Amino acid sequence: MAEEQTSKTSSSNSTKKEPSNGAPAAPPASFVPTRPQVLTSKDKDTKRLVVVLSQACLETHKIGTGASAGDKYALLNCDDHQGLLRKMGRDIAEARPDITHQCLLTLLDSPINKAGRLQVFIHTARGVLIEVNPSVRIPRTFKRFSGLMVQLLHKLSIRSVNSEEKLLKVIKNPITDHLPTKCRKITLSFDAEIRRVQDYVETLDEDESICVFVGAMARGQDNFADEYVDEKIGLSNYPLSASVACSKFCHGCEDVWGSMKEAHIADNRSTLEDACNSYGFMTESETDGSSAESTVPKQKTTVSIDDLYRRSSQYQLWSFTSDELDHVKKSTYENGRMAAIERFEETKEKMSLEKGEVFAQHADKLTSDKVLDLITFDEQQKYLQFFAQQILQTCAHFRMPTQVKATAVAFFQRFYLHNSPMTYHPKNIVFTCVFLAAKSENYFISIDSFCSLLPKTEKSDILNLEFDVLQSLRFTLLVHHPFRPLYGFFLDLQQVLMHPTPVMYDVNIDTIGTLYDEAKKWLNDYALLSDVAFLFTPPQIALAALYDCNKRVTNRYLKIKFSKSNDGTHLESITEEDPEETSEGKGENMDTKATDPENKVSQKPHGQSPVNLYEELVKTIRRCISVAKTKIETSREECIEIDKKCVYVLNPGKVLKKKLKALSSETVTN
Repeated sequence: MAEEQTSKTSSSNSTKKEPSNGAPAAPPASFVPTRPQVLTSKDKDTKRLVVVLSQACLETHKIGTGASAGDKYALLNCDDHQGLLRKMGRDIAEARPDITHQCLLTLLDSPINKAGRLQVFIHTARGVLIEVNPSVRIPRTFKRFSGLMVQLLHKLSIRSVNSEEKLLKVIKNPITDHLPTKCRKITLSFDAEIRRVQDYVETLDEDESICVFVGAMARGQDNFADEYVDEKIGLSNYPLSASVACSKFCHGCEDVWGSMKEAHIADNRSTLEDACNSYGFMTESETDGSSAESTVPKQKTTVSIDDLYRRSSQYQLWSFTSDELDHVKKSTYENGRMAAIERFEETKEKMSLEKGEVFAQHADKLTSDKVLDLITFDEQQKYLQFFAQQILQTCAHFRMPTQVKATAVAFFQRFYLHNSPMTYHPKNIVFTCVFLAAKSENYFISIDSFCSLLPKTEKSDILNLEFDVLQSLRFTLLVHHPFRPLYGFFLDLQQVLMHPTPVMYDVNIDTIGTLYDEAKKWLNDYALLSDVAFLFTPPQIALAALYDCNKRVTNRYLKIKFSKSNDGTHLESITEEDPEETSEGKGENMDTKATDPENKVSQKPHGQSPVNLYEELVKTIRRCISVAKTKIETSREECIEIDKKCVYVLNPGKVLKKKLKALSSETVTN
């Protein structure tokens, strides 16, 4: 994951400074950032701001009928449907979905939402209640927003592209069933007493949330939430738009609840400064020449590499715990299995229209469980592993660089993390991933040249799948590989172990160069085709390669990096014994769940010494090695048999015809 996270821990051999005021040391910085939790209506306890956009003008209208595409609907709005509204005898103020659009953009872009303290509902004028996931990205253009709302109102939910998470969904009334247990409910009125939002929020109890009903309509009475609210307040002597009202409440809650945020930032700042001292970085007081005894609080004025990585798509979308990864894989398999059965039933229904008598006669023998031979979960993993190996051969055939090869494998693994080979056959997906990786890594090759060297492959076979692959990748084409941090460690190994004088008598530039070459080979042989990229950071993977290739040199390097603790205990006192063997006797077979970033962060106690940090890092490295070397054994012959199953699953008409032919032969024989 964070390509520079572990690199930061090994960029200098300076020791940590003693706190001048005698205060206890701040907790060390985490190697892996934590993810913010998303609020849901099931969470009844977390203090939050709830905004209900009441009387929202979201209504669909049929605008045409097509034989092939079916009925066409549009979101009723005053700009495009004035004539229609006039014929219906309705006021154009009743068709203002743009107000809801503006409010959603204001709310979801607010800092309080990004901090996980905002929940949004939409209550339409027709009584439809919609829950908005705080992580949803509302389209910026009104045209695309309209299309999204039409889809929502007809399908009742909008799911994430590659997961089962519902970003927008219609839920049951009343709204009070979905609010926090202790929640003050208010609405806004021009006639009510004017209150300053910050002052009003300060009157809330420590564990009390606030729910604001905002009228998302052009004009109307303020009685739309009288049955729910506890009181009404005013915000201004002037009429305010719904979007401005939403903004004022967001800012008001941010200001009042900001004290907790500032405390969190201060804690993080001290943690980062402590880590910088521990790992040898100069703090701001050192760089500007100020005294170490200065009582002026240090402030972080720059954004770290870790801060940037927390916002990267690789961390947010493609980093998992081991349990999460297993769950996603099994869910994908089940989805593919259900899609295959559904596709079989649809084909069977169409064929039964032509051969109804035959299907009626052999109905019990033409069921999906008797005709369809679905691949198992283990077969799916072996099948995908085989095609991942084909990517390496394809890239070698085109003499593509290592970066393209690694990116192509990452694209393939990410695609089939949310898609099943029972939905997309891997053959053309392999070529599409290689072609996309070449473009992504600036290795130009034309589609004509690419397809000319691929057997039985047309340009359309690749180009038609490009968008499907990009959509499954969520349009995230930047992949952080362990090769760059490995090179950083190669340079730092020279600095730490050889300057100003050699630390180890038998280590020189040739030794380190050989270790670097062996580690690169290790990454190609083990890391690329395993799941380590989903479970560990790129620097951790790079360190695992170095550690497995030369444990003695890497251990000495890490001990020097974590050179001294607060009490002066040197890491040189640590034996070469495997840290995992001393951890509750679990050894190499320790549950891989402990390697997960979330678990590691949550379990790490504050105030760990460099000795403990070193031991924990080595445990993580060794678990990474274990995962990388746990390969799925497969053979070409076995995958050929699995491929036959996939072909029939993807083309159920073929297997039905084959079965009907066999049944007809049995009938004639009898």
